[in-house]
Amino acid sequence: MKLMHPARKSEQGKIGYIFAWLLGVPASLLFLIFLLRGCT
Repeated sequence: MKLMHPARKSEQGKIGYIFAWLLGVPASLLFLIFLLRGCT
């Protein structure tokens, strides 16, 4: 198991949100998910 640098993990999360948005998920829904996850 590799230890990931915290910044790298955050970067992957941002890429996931961008990818979901590109697939057609509404930005408002992505923002709501972001808030529910605790803004981490």
